[in-house]
Order: sequence, then C-alpha cells, then structure tokens
Amino acid sequence: EYIQGSATCNDNYAWIAAVNMNANYYIAKETRIMYNFSPQTYLDCSGNFKNAGCNGGLALNCFQYSAMWGVGTTNDYPYFGVQRPCRVVAGYFKNKRAVEVPANKNDELRKLLASKRYVVSVGVDLSSQEAKFYSRGVFNGACASEPTTHALLVGYGTDIESKNNYWLLMSTFGTMWGEDGIMRII
Repeated sequence: EYIQGSATCNDNYAWIAAVNMNANYYIAKETRIMYNFSPQTYLDCSGNFKNAGCNGGLALNCFQYSAMWGVGTTNDYPYFGVQRPCRVVAGYFKNKRAVEVPANKNDELRKLLASKRYVVSVGVDLSSQEAKFYSRGVFNGACASEPTTHALLVGYGTDIESKNNYWLLMSTFGTMWGEDGIMRII
C-alpha cells in the first residue's frame, strides 16, 4: 500500500504519479503486477521537467519525465523521503502518453473514467480543516483557486440520499482518512 511517507518533504505529486502509473499499467496489462513504481525516481530525477524535489511539483511533469526516461520500481529505487542525486534507471517502464484535461471539463473526465482504461491524477484543494478531517459523506467544502494536493480520481457516482453527483477521490493520506482512504467530493 502506498502512503506518503515524509512530513518534511512536499512529495505528494511524486507519490500520486507513481500510484497513477502503477494503476494504469495494471489496467493496460489486465493482470496483477507484483511491484510498485518508485516515487523516489520522480523526487530525485524530474527536476528538468519543472519539478522541485521536496519543494513540490506536478504529477503531469512526472509523466513527461517517465515518457522519456521511464520509472523504476520501489525494489530498484527505494523511497527515502528526501531528495537525493538522481540515479536514472533508464529503459524501465515508460508511459506512452499523458493527457491533460482542462479545468472544469467534467464530461471529459467522466468519459475517461467510464472507459475503465484510466485512473486520473488531479490537483485539488484539501487544505481546509474540514477536508483534512473528512470522514464520510459527499464533501462540499470551499475550494481554492490553486490546488494544494495531488490525488487520484478513480470513479464517480450519485449519492442516494442527497442526490449530489460526486467524484471518488483517493489521496495519499492512507485508509484512516475519509471513507477507507476515499473521499466523495461534489
């Protein structure tokens, strides 16, 4: 199980990129794979793709990095929680493409998820106390104009009680957060 491991390193983007690559690789191969992709690869090596190691970055930049250089597994490139010198594991698992969906294009996001061929990385605002301590229900808290956290969009639905449409959002906060690690967000 992936859980963001360092409180001092702003590496959420690297974890989400690694989990996203793992999920999409699993979907593409239609079989269980016995390894996890390494967030440390992105933390150490994606600086030339506009990421800043422990000072943050974007999952999209990680995908651009791994389209060119690939990404190692956690067995080959373990997580340390600090940025270290890059030791490229060239030729490893390369993604073929990354698609950027413009903000507020919900129909495009639904189509990607409905195809069951993709898991989608998103930037969201989970900085409020309400979001940090979210435990259940459809979250309808305030949003900032700038995303503060990277997460995975893994599905969508409609709440039976409130009739609100929601996205299923998975973050790196672990299974103790939300509904077993998932947030339903309006």
